[in-house]
Parts: sequence; structure tokens; C-alpha cells
Amino acid sequence: MRIKGRYALLAVGVGTFLALSGCGPASAHPETVAQKVAWAETLVPGDARLAEMYGRSCRGCHITPDAKAPLAGDKTAWDLRFEQGLDVLVAHARDGFKNMPPRGQCLDCTDDDLKHLTLFMAGRGDAGEKTQ
Repeated sequence: MRIKGRYALLAVGVGTFLALSGCGPASAHPETVAQKVAWAETLVPGDARLAEMYGRSCRGCHITPDAKAPLAGDKTAWDLRFEQGLDVLVAHARDGFKNMPPRGQCLDCTDDDLKHLTLFMAGRGDAGEKTQ
């Protein structure tokens, strides 16, 4: 009976590991649109002031695929944009570009704020890490 108990404990441990392995590094790089949206919905800048700006101005479009904006945390989508350079991306955010309204409708966002928010959404940190 003692051996069976050890096997049962091992089975529980392996099952727990397999169930939780989806929460590890592999889930940090979601693959499907639904996974990317779910991931984007959890992201919040660590800096409280930037988190407030993000929540009221950036988040709505950057967690919604229909908005045609790159999803927050979708490193692949942002990598393509970063090929233009951070200064170009900040200028697009400041001046508006395609569906992006000027300043992303964040009238109190400075260019520096836009830079930090862009880095955050692109998964390049700087405004804080995932906090939820």
C-alpha cells in the first residue's frame, strides 16, 4: 500500500506540473489571437501614473484586435513596428497615424510618457512589468 501511495503522490505531482506548465514561459508568448487578447488584458504598467494613462487612453484599442492596433504584449506585431525606430513610433503616437488618434487621445501625455507607454505595450518594459 505504501508504494501505491507514493505512485499516487507522484501522479498528483506530475499532473500538477503539467497543469501549471501552461503558466510558465510558454504562456508568456501566446500564439492564437484569443490568447494574445487574454494576455493583453492582464497587462498594466507598474508605474501608477502611466498605468492610469494607459487605462484611460491606450488600453481600449491595444487589447482589441478589431481596432487594428498592435495588441499590448504582442512582441511579434511590435517588432515589425520597431524596425522603424522608437522615435518614429513616438511621432506616430504624438501626431496620429492611420487609425491612431493624436496622442492616443491622451491629451496630458508628454512625448516621454508616449515613449514609456510604447515600450511597455511592445513588451520592452520600462513602464513596469505585468502586475496582474
